[in-house]
Amino acid sequence: MNLIEWSDKYLVNIKMLDEQHQKLVEIINLLYSSMREGKGNFALGGILNDLISYATNHFSAEEKLLDDFNYPEFEFHKEEHRYFIQKITDFKEAFDLGKQGLSVEVLDFLKNWLSKHIIKSDKKFAPYLHEKGIR
Repeated sequence: MNLIEWSDKYLVNIKMLDEQHQKLVEIINLLYSSMREGKGNFALGGILNDLISYATNHFSAEEKLLDDFNYPEFEFHKEEHRYFIQKITDFKEAFDLGKQGLSVEVLDFLKNWLSKHIIKSDKKFAPYLHEKGIR
């Protein structure tokens, strides 16, 4: 059972971004299944590190594309990315210090934020980039 089921509703029809979004979903699902299987903090911490690293790289690639093509809402979009990275980094720090476990609340945040971000924000810029010839 996955936390997020990948479907066409997440497609922005830009190959690189769709592949990266799918990978983010896979990492979040791995974190979820590892928690359900009772894997230890070392394994969960490693997956969290992978998520932070991959999300940071994905956001950088996406932001470069938006900046290169002068997307009008670039700064707002970039701020959404900063918020996600800050929240997940704060959680990881608390997790490492033993102050917070991997909770349903954290998993709900990951699921809801990523789903809403792709469906609302990313799908909003997709037509703009399509007009510029980006697929």
